[in-house]
Amino acid sequence: MEKDIKNFLEFIKSDKKLSKNTLESYQRDILQYQEYLEEKKINYKEVNNENVLGYLDYLKGLDKKASTISRHLASIRLFYQYLLKNKIVKEDPTKGIQSPKIEKKAPSVLSSQEVSLLLEQPNGEGLKSIRDKAMLCYRNESYRNHFIKRKRYRYRIIISYLQKWK
Repeated sequence: MEKDIKNFLEFIKSDKKLSKNTLESYQRDILQYQEYLEEKKINYKEVNNENVLGYLDYLKGLDKKASTISRHLASIRLFYQYLLKNKIVKEDPTKGIQSPKIEKKAPSVLSSQEVSLLLEQPNGEGLKSIRDKAMLCYRNESYRNHFIKRKRYRYRIIISYLQKWK
């Protein structure tokens, strides 16, 4: 398995043009998968769907996040696609396995005080400070809803900031 892993890592490094961090993650994931298979005395060429699911359950038991488990599955899937393409295995044991659903966190909302503090940050008199403040005013929906009742006023405020520096 070591030789195939080495060849696989060289393949993704040269052909897939992945970032350094992604390559390191794939390598770490595949080596951890190899340890698991060796511990369970499973030949990587004879792995089936249930073995892969068992590994994902093992990761879940280690309290790994869904995003980490999903990345592990992506690494293993790419490894077996490489092995299949090179006729080292006859079928992909990851076929049909769904990635775990990743929980989406709700965005945090700024309080009125935090918005005011943010808008006070560009406090200089230079053109960049005025530009930054105008952009913050325009982009901040609660500020816009609170202080600018109609669309035309929004544009007038931005223009008035910029006209100070003509």
